[in-house]
Amino acid sequence: MEQNGKEKAMRVFHFNSNGDAVDVGLKMRIENEGHRVDNAAPNPDCIIAENKEIKSDTPTFGGGSWACSINRSSDYATTVLKTLGIKNEKVNNGIRITIEAWYNGKSIQGVNYSMTDYPLMECGKGPVTSGMGSVVWEGRADSRLFKATLGKLEGALEKVDYRGVIHMDLLVGDRQLLVHSIHAGINWNTFPVLAEMYHGRINDLLYGIASGVDKPMKFKSVIGVGVMLKMYMPRPPVKIEGLNKHNLKHFWMDDPECINTGRLGVVTARGDEIQGFSALRDAKRRVMRTIYNLTIPEVMFRQDVGNKVEKNRAQLKTWGWL
Repeated sequence: MEQNGKEKAMRVFHFNSNGDAVDVGLKMRIENEGHRVDNAAPNPDCIIAENKEIKSDTPTFGGGSWACSINRSSDYATTVLKTLGIKNEKVNNGIRITIEAWYNGKSIQGVNYSMTDYPLMECGKGPVTSGMGSVVWEGRADSRLFKATLGKLEGALEKVDYRGVIHMDLLVGDRQLLVHSIHAGINWNTFPVLAEMYHGRINDLLYGIASGVDKPMKFKSVIGVGVMLKMYMPRPPVKIEGLNKHNLKHFWMDDPECINTGRLGVVTARGDEIQGFSALRDAKRRVMRTIYNLTIPEVMFRQDVGNKVEKNRAQLKTWGWL
């Protein structure tokens, strides 16, 4: 927003999925851009909603009755998929991938793919978590995968006036695909990585989507990696040593003292092709460098995040999905 030719500081009202707190990483980044973020901002300029049925004339990212219905009811989500002709078939030996689309009420402004490692320990061992790390890269709206899934939702999103991001978690085979889940709202496994890659300010992205601005998303790099830092709970508050102004921008904090969830946060990095090495290898090198510059007693993280991504991406291309 501009006022008299100058950038106006915005008041951003944020509901998280529980409606009782502000995401630490999101708050830090938007406030570093010169805006105010809280869950009690009077007369906000923008609302960021997750699983909230908000009715407001204020530009709102996410939320709404349709989004809440599809997030809370698997039966409703299944009905939507069937109505739109999105096939949900049995897949043997498939590849798990998430596809996201950013919709501004009129058109898709960006598409991205991601692959997430869910088991707690390396080599896919241990209990399944909400996510131990993700690889994110820019997608295409003309791909077979998009056309077979989120591309069929555009008309429905316009009809319900949804403005925000929506993603599907898929199991994809040679000819079939299975929709594990569909969610209207920020994917917290991938959003920290996307923020690292995005060419622009995060608040401009969210406000632009909420207010219907046509501005296709652009990225600084072709791929990015995020690695989750976790700790066993319950435990005394944790002090992270080694954080500074240089590496703090690569650390998306979740529970920085690890007193509530066991999720300290996500360390992120973007990658470029350098001296014949892949962009993914570069991103992993950068993210591990940041992690090893931190001192956190008893922290848990996976060093093998994304190790299967290049092989799986190549297979999906061979099958014609990407």
